Amino acid sequence: MVNFSSKTPPPECNPNIYKNGTCVVVLPALSMHRCEHWVSLVRARCNEPVDWFYAGRRNCILTTGDTDKVKEAMRSQWLILYELFKDQHAPLLLNDEEEIYSQEAVKEWLGVQTPSKGDADVVPE
Repeated sequence: MVNFSSKTPPPECNPNIYKNGTCVVVLPALSMHRCEHWVSLVRARCNEPVDWFYAGRRNCILTTGDTDKVKEAMRSQWLILYELFKDQHAPLLLNDEEEIYSQEAVKEWLGVQTPSKGDADVVPE
C-alpha cells in the first residue's frame, strides 16, 4: 500500500532527465506521492527513462527515451491517474454536477482516444 500522506518526499527528478528530457505531459497539481506512484507505474509499463518535477502547481512528466512508448504507457494507466485525482480532490464539483477531474478531462490530458459510437460496428474491407 502506498502511503500518500508520508512527510518524506519522493526522490528528486533524475538530473539527466530533468536537464535533457522532453516534456510529455503537464498535469494539474497532483500530490508528490501520488505523482511518483503514477510515474513509477508508467516507467515500469514502458521500460523507458521517465521522471517528473513540480513547478507552478503543475506536474511535468519528462522522458529521455521513446516519447511514443511513454505516451502509450500513460494512456494505458489513465484510469489509475483518474482515481488518484479523484481520491486526492474528491469531492470537487462544478455546479454540484460536473467533476473538475473527470474521466474525460484525464483522457484529454493524456490524449486517450475514445471510440465513437458505432466504431465497433465498422468492419475493414
